[in-house]
Amino acid sequence: MDLKSLKLKLKSKTKFSSKKEFTLNSRLHWDIILYISGLLVVAALVFGFYFFMQANNDLDSLDSETIASKIETLNKNKIQKVLDMFSGREQKSIEILNSATTTPDPSI
Repeated sequence: MDLKSLKLKLKSKTKFSSKKEFTLNSRLHWDIILYISGLLVVAALVFGFYFFMQANNDLDSLDSETIASKIETLNKNKIQKVLDMFSGREQKSIEILNSATTTPDPSI
């Protein structure tokens, strides 16, 4: 047997002898991606609607007593300290704006 006949026998025994068998059906893959994306969008819409309805029902269940109890939990002393701090800052800002500059201009 010579080398050419051996190559010929090997080629004939291989399963994939032509390149046509290696092609992929890209249309099928894009269809699968499209359907999965559509399902994800629909699932997100359903979840969003469910979450909105739950939040809406929670807002309806609030009454004036629960709101008043939340307001009472705030410490009035802490609020007053914060207001004093901001009024002090306001006074300092006004003093800074109204005062003349004491440092000479370096560009002169």
